[in-house]
Amino acid sequence: MVNAHIESKAPILTHTNAGQLAMEQVNLFSKLGADLSHVVISHVDRKDDVKWHRELLQTGVYVEYDAAFRWKPGEENITFKLLEKLLPDFSDKIVAGMDMAKNIYWKSYGGQPGLTWLLTDFKKELENRSLGEYFKRIFLENPKLLYSFSGIS
Repeated sequence: MVNAHIESKAPILTHTNAGQLAMEQVNLFSKLGADLSHVVISHVDRKDDVKWHRELLQTGVYVEYDAAFRWKPGEENITFKLLEKLLPDFSDKIVAGMDMAKNIYWKSYGGQPGLTWLLTDFKKELENRSLGEYFKRIFLENPKLLYSFSGIS
């Protein structure tokens, strides 16, 4: 994967299971010569450890927070907690999405919440937490930079 990234300048999107082995991936990618500014580590917002997230972000990779819709009413939403703590310092390294691998999350299959949740409820919650100013950054500007093919004209 890193060889293909180096040759093609294609960005790297990797999977973690709640952040497990994220730092090990970053260290390996770095050792192999990957451009960490075009690496995103996904599914990390299920790990409730702000210090760990800071350390991960300080490596220069992007993180994808994609579990905000999964927290149940009455539970603390770790995704929004992380965003509150980290967006002021790392707004240029966070992207948001939805890990919707099950059809129960898709409206077309009769599920909830559907992809529109990101543009409605997620956006409203950012605004409720005084983070609305970051919406464009984490949904448009950061993905545009991250998913570009660096060095290709």
